[in-house]
Amino acid sequence: MASLGEKLVDAAKRGDMATVQKCLDAKADVNFKLAKKHDSTALMYASWYGHIDLVRLFLMSKADPNVRDTEGDTALMKAAYAGNVQVVQLLLAAGADVTIKGKSGNSARDWADKKKHAAVVALLDSAFQRKKEVVPMPQQPREQPMAPTPEPVPAPVPVAVPRIESVKALVDYVKSCPMDKTWHLVGNFYLTPDAVATSNHTIFKAINKKQKFTPYVVKLSTAEDARREIAFLNDMSSATTGNSKKHLVEVHDWDDVTIEGLACWAVVMEMGDLTCAELLQSFGDDHLKVLQCLKDTANAVGFMHSRGYIHGDIKLENVMHFGMVHGYKLIDFDHTSKFGDAIAFCTTEYCPPEMARYLQSSRRGATTAVVEPVHADKTFDIWCLGVMVLKMFLPHGELVEFRGLDGDAAILDVLAAPGFSFRQSISHAPLQGRQRKYLLRCLEPDPTRRASSVQAILELAALKTNSYTPVMASASAQLSACPLPCFWSIAVQHDKKKIPRGDNLRDLSCIVTMHASTVPPCTFATTDRVCVQADAAIVDRLLPHLKNLAAIAELVEEFDVWGLTTELPVANLPTFDHLDKTIKALESIHSQDSEGTLAQMLRPMIESLTHNSHRQDSVVQMQAHAIVAIHEFCADPASQASVGDLLDAFCRQFGGRGLWGLQKASGVWVCDHHATIHGGKAAQAPAGLSPLAEADDEDEDDDHNNEPLPCVWTVDGMTNVARFSADVEVLRAETFRIRCLCELHDDAVCDTTHDSAWEVQGQSPTVALALPLLNASSSILEALAVADCYDLALTTNHTMQFNLAHSHGSIVEKLQLIHVGLPPLAVQARLADLAQRLNGEEVEDDEAAVLMAEFSRVFAELRHGAPLAAILRSLNVSSDKTIGGLHKVQIKGLTRWVCTNHAAAAGAP
Repeated sequence: MASLGEKLVDAAKRGDMATVQKCLDAKADVNFKLAKKHDSTALMYASWYGHIDLVRLFLMSKADPNVRDTEGDTALMKAAYAGNVQVVQLLLAAGADVTIKGKSGNSARDWADKKKHAAVVALLDSAFQRKKEVVPMPQQPREQPMAPTPEPVPAPVPVAVPRIESVKALVDYVKSCPMDKTWHLVGNFYLTPDAVATSNHTIFKAINKKQKFTPYVVKLSTAEDARREIAFLNDMSSATTGNSKKHLVEVHDWDDVTIEGLACWAVVMEMGDLTCAELLQSFGDDHLKVLQCLKDTANAVGFMHSRGYIHGDIKLENVMHFGMVHGYKLIDFDHTSKFGDAIAFCTTEYCPPEMARYLQSSRRGATTAVVEPVHADKTFDIWCLGVMVLKMFLPHGELVEFRGLDGDAAILDVLAAPGFSFRQSISHAPLQGRQRKYLLRCLEPDPTRRASSVQAILELAALKTNSYTPVMASASAQLSACPLPCFWSIAVQHDKKKIPRGDNLRDLSCIVTMHASTVPPCTFATTDRVCVQADAAIVDRLLPHLKNLAAIAELVEEFDVWGLTTELPVANLPTFDHLDKTIKALESIHSQDSEGTLAQMLRPMIESLTHNSHRQDSVVQMQAHAIVAIHEFCADPASQASVGDLLDAFCRQFGGRGLWGLQKASGVWVCDHHATIHGGKAAQAPAGLSPLAEADDEDEDDDHNNEPLPCVWTVDGMTNVARFSADVEVLRAETFRIRCLCELHDDAVCDTTHDSAWEVQGQSPTVALALPLLNASSSILEALAVADCYDLALTTNHTMQFNLAHSHGSIVEKLQLIHVGLPPLAVQARLADLAQRLNGEEVEDDEAAVLMAEFSRVFAELRHGAPLAAILRSLNVSSDKTIGGLHKVQIKGLTRWVCTNHAAAAGAP
């Protein structure tokens, strides 16, 4: 019969709170070691499996957190290995020793680092640093028998508490105090000197005398600083606010308090793991973690907006992780405002342009135009959220536009400048075309055109990021590849009880089977079997694909335990046991380092399900993430390219061009169904969307009746009034600047100091004559800006300064209020239509490439057309060598209108 101690340990392992409580009530030894399980204690099992309530109960029952098992491991090591952040916090609070090492030579910190639990590593590093800072009092030497009696030493005089007159002084004093000192806050909560974070405020650990092992934190602030936050918390505490704890840090209590004679406000909150700023480097290339963070954050912002508030200071430092179950939440509500309230603050790098202009004018005291105060609006938060998203996808969160800038004032000047955009940073981020479009809507400089809800970020988070080089626009239409199957299994043919290994395996035959669910209208021959020798080079190439399938099989079996059915694009999934044994056998003669990409993505989830305790709802959430990850892996062009390479290798080995119902048609793998439809040849683009062939560009000058002319012209206001005013009468008298753009634009090369721009009043006839061309240019720049999201450009190899699209388009709209009823150019409707279609919500990369190719053809038609020549003649532009500061040059036999620097590089006189 099991002893009381054995029952306690077994119940702790199962997470059985009722049995644990009965055992403790019966006086079971809380530090009992189970000999048959390596001397493990109940606390060790609870720490390993993440049973937080049990860990808290055992510690309250005087469990020793530093007891070791036969391997020398402690409960802290087990929690660190499993990545249970909240358990680690509880154990550290109870005095767990971070310096202990097991027989393996690893400390708790070492295990957390090996298992890549960044949040745990940070906690343990912080605890270790605090331990180093505690300097023990030197011990007096033992008194010798015949030593003379020492003179009496006067008792030490207590250090007087300095006069504290500010919260900053209070914070500094509290941080200087011994770690065992506490100050009463409110209710059962007490302040400790343990500072855990510093951002807008220093955050200290707090304790609850009745819940000693539940971690809390407290923020101290002045009444003025706390005013907005307290008003918001009071509102959120009402019964009508819904489940705010799901999206916002849970606040347990708040009140005005007096500490060391200083009156201030204290807000006691749940303790999180780490902020996104602290986790940024640990995200690395794991974009699924980033996207989950963005989803949680966007939902939290949306929750606040639904309650009539903006957060007002969204940034990496104000989004915190609260464990796998609770995910990410918003913290710090110092700058929370109701819709319509005036805003006076924003963290500089996250500042919307309209706020930057206001802060800039306030700093300088006067401007050429009055800048109105900014009022709380959803679009304010959306911009800040967009900047945060962008930082999460850039190395070290560094924004390209701010490199080399010194101080907040310089950054505000850049943000406030007309035409500012984050396009350069976005181009460096590993995002898909549609993701870039969603992000650009959030980072639209004009708040009236900016996304007004978090839906754009949620849409972005629903798509997977790119980890490959996107396919550029092709000038010739090709048959699109079918979605290729990504999963294969290998069955070694043998008559032994176990799969042979090493030299006994090399000469055996292996059957390769494809596992693919049919995706109509594509058809696959899943019954085809291909026989290869076990030591063939192609088997080595198959191993990563086999490991991907094994990871799926293992995950599906874990979900089966929870009674969850998992629908995946995999037909006839083999068992994990069969795949695992096959892989281990093949690795005896092939590389062991070829981990599959999908297997790497799913491994942390598998380990968590295997070693940690979870609730049903968290497992359901994990299953949803797994299904999304698998589908996105299959759709990822990098995965498709890898499969194509594998199919090529099979064809080289076996001859022919088809396997598993797939064949190579015009260099692209397609299923037999699509190959039959297109007669085995590459499909042509749909009627009306025939792209301009690259070869045609070589003879473009021969295909049109007129010499090519510069067709992209821009207009800008000379003052802030011209740029931002909507008063027609004011605009009539304002001065505008019209110029044409270099056709080989490059910021590092282009010279605009010698261009011949026209400076004209808004009511000028010159503006009226130029407006049709300026309007067409607006559509061209808009299309180029959208195309850049897909890493596409004109197939005619022109490059334009498309970051002017917004400012140019805005002023063209204003000028059309003055000059009403002007007929557009004949190509305007087609340019505008293609630009609009490129900007469609559901446009995929291949469709965008086709649209951009057609746009290039219309662009070439405008450039060579008689209407453009007529407009330039009406503007008295007749030179055949120089127009608007641009020079006509020949580059590789093609005519280009370029700036002075590009002309000099091309050898123009």
